[in-house]
Amino acid sequence: WYCSRLRGLQQVSGIDSFKFDAGENTYLPPHLSAQKPMTNPSDFTTKYVETAASFGAMVEVRAAYRNQDLPIFLRMMDKDSRWGYDNGLRTIIPSALTLGILGYPYILPDMIGGNAYEGGFHQTILPERELYVRWVEVTAFLPSMQFSIAPWQYDEEVVQITKRYVELHENFVTPLILKYAEQAQKDGSPIIRP
Repeated sequence: WYCSRLRGLQQVSGIDSFKFDAGENTYLPPHLSAQKPMTNPSDFTTKYVETAASFGAMVEVRAAYRNQDLPIFLRMMDKDSRWGYDNGLRTIIPSALTLGILGYPYILPDMIGGNAYEGGFHQTILPERELYVRWVEVTAFLPSMQFSIAPWQYDEEVVQITKRYVELHENFVTPLILKYAEQAQKDGSPIIRP
């Protein structure tokens, strides 16, 4: 039922792909009754991602368990709009390297600038300007750049810096990412390497 509804939406709207949030076994009810018994609760995550992957090669998920064989984009867990190793900007490169070593070559960093939830889920507080710019810069060297905070929410200089790094990503980084993605398909090598 669920998949047929999404496929219908794809056909009617022309949507190329979907972003599937959740999928972690922590969202399961305490006494789950499944069609087939799951001895390991993480099997739910595996099945969730297999279902998501059936929607095409551009699918994004944020949870995976033993899904290294699927051509999916695995997004890092939400990052906080901070500088440090407390789930902030400084965790992006270690997270990218770790996911690659674990066998997930197609990784996506979280949104540029982090989740901006410092004011609570229903109140967006923009990250400080310098943090946002540095986030743009580091993300330009990763497989994807995703925005939830627009550069024009700051000023014209931030817009110009962002344009420059998006162009760098498109013209210089993307050809390298595609080259390493081909290698990843052949032998599982990480795209992002030390």
